[in-house]
Amino acid sequence: MQDIDLDEVKMIVGLGNPGPKFSNTRHNAGAMTVARIEAEKEIPQKVLIPSSFMNECGPEIAKAANKNGLEPNEILVIHDDIDLPPGEWKYKAGGSAGGHNGLRSLITALGSDDFHRLRIGVGRPFPHKPTTPAEEEVVSEYVLSPVSEVEREKIDQVIAKIIDQLF
Repeated sequence: MQDIDLDEVKMIVGLGNPGPKFSNTRHNAGAMTVARIEAEKEIPQKVLIPSSFMNECGPEIAKAANKNGLEPNEILVIHDDIDLPPGEWKYKAGGSAGGHNGLRSLITALGSDDFHRLRIGVGRPFPHKPTTPAEEEVVSEYVLSPVSEVEREKIDQVIAKIIDQLF
């Protein structure tokens, strides 16, 4: 079990892209997780799945945080991570966007990177970080493509582990 203290967390955000076209994609792992938490658990935290696209989610999340009088360190953001294989998850407090455009949008909108992150592994299309625009395009297509049945099972299992361990 990873050491996460949810006592200071007042809002849980699941990143993803809106609409049925993206509902079963790797990039929607965060939104999938928050939807399951909301369906299965009664939690005291406010839950948000932004209705905006991932790369533009920051202003919507910042607006909800401001409306509720929340500081960045009271927000837990759940999102996909290509640096982790499917079926793995990690927690991190604060830090850079690490190439994740949804996190970049949120950091810009909040003016801070001091929020909690729960990263859900979706794997990479190749074993190294992209070094060319063509490879970056492959990564973009990969995270926006539907997950296979095997990957979906692994993501569902990790979501169940997260819910059991944290809520």
